[in-house]
Amino acid sequence: MFLKIMTRTFILSVFTMTIFFQGMVAAKEEIKNLDKIKQVIAKRIEGVGRYDIQPSPIKGLYMVIVPPRVLYISEDANFVIEGDISNINTGENMTAGYRNAARYAAVDAMKDTAIIIFVKNPDLVPVKTRLAKSTGKEFAAKIYKKFIIDTINALKKINSTYFIFSYPDKFNEISIIQDGKDLGERMYNAFK
Repeated sequence: MFLKIMTRTFILSVFTMTIFFQGMVAAKEEIKNLDKIKQVIAKRIEGVGRYDIQPSPIKGLYMVIVPPRVLYISEDANFVIEGDISNINTGENMTAGYRNAARYAAVDAMKDTAIIIFVKNPDLVPVKTRLAKSTGKEFAAKIYKKFIIDTINALKKINSTYFIFSYPDKFNEISIIQDGKDLGERMYNAFK
């Protein structure tokens, strides 16, 4: 359900972006200094994978959509701007729709993934030990359980696939016991 909503929203955002830039695309000139811009993006923007370069609403700037971010780069490739551009006359945020579409694309790219949650069984081993020093072990265990339940509820709301790996024994009926002598080995085994 969540992915269906996200896909619909993404399609709507792309449709909106297409309409917004329809006039600009029709009059779209060739992107100047494209090779230099690509070199700057590859060299200077951390974690860049796939991206798209488009004209922006401001002459002399190109929009670089790097899911989940939107950046702007000057025509001469000497300046990169990360932030929103707003039309001062209308108050319209010109970046928000593109950024949302980029975020939806990033989420959509993860559709075949699952989240692994590593937990301790607070009834069997100490948890939140620094907190427990000032509040007591019972309170620390109670708040820890609440954190786990909140995490699970959040994942259920977005219809995410998740697995709970608990240590040293099951936390609840759906958890899987962690296998390994230390956390690194238990994490490694969870990904098998």
